[in-house]
Amino acid sequence: MLKFSIVASFKQGEAKSMQLPVFIYGGSVERFKEAQRILGLADFCASRGKIEKLISCVRLAVSTLPGEPKLFNRCGMIFFSLSMYEQAVECFDKAVKLAPKSFRLRVHRALSYAYLSDFERASEEMDDALSLAPGMKEKASCLHQRGTIEMMAEDYYQALWYFSGASALSPGNKKYRKTVELTRAFIKQQKEKEQVIILATA
Repeated sequence: MLKFSIVASFKQGEAKSMQLPVFIYGGSVERFKEAQRILGLADFCASRGKIEKLISCVRLAVSTLPGEPKLFNRCGMIFFSLSMYEQAVECFDKAVKLAPKSFRLRVHRALSYAYLSDFERASEEMDDALSLAPGMKEKASCLHQRGTIEMMAEDYYQALWYFSGASALSPGNKKYRKTVELTRAFIKQQKEKEQVIILATA
């Protein structure tokens, strides 16, 4: 139950953090506005469960500015929110190719890999994001999310190590401290269960 709570709160928080502001680009303003309008329709299709129309809207949106990584990122976010992780990875792949030094894009791709249960690639991608993170706050965020990947992979001690690292880098962050406490409680709970099984089979 504790594990589910940690991972569920992580996904909910990440979905919020993936919301990006509207950016305006010189001569591409009109095309960008058009792409945003189309993606608004994609959101509407998603809310109505019209997946085929959603995919058509996404393809049309990115075709308006095929060299803009933020559009591919936004499309990836839409797919991620619908648990369509393979499609999300495809979008984030294209975004990363256009902006390879963006740590945030790599974070998003890592999370998509994690929800596909490809924990090895998710971990490698999050490590890359950590190396690109510009400041302590961003590095702490990467460590915290790396811990969540380990939690999903059921490597609880590794998860605790990363969660603790995030809390150490950002000691004032209550969320990070709470996650460390929850993970310690979960590990203790698991140990107690193991002891009960050992006693029962002795």
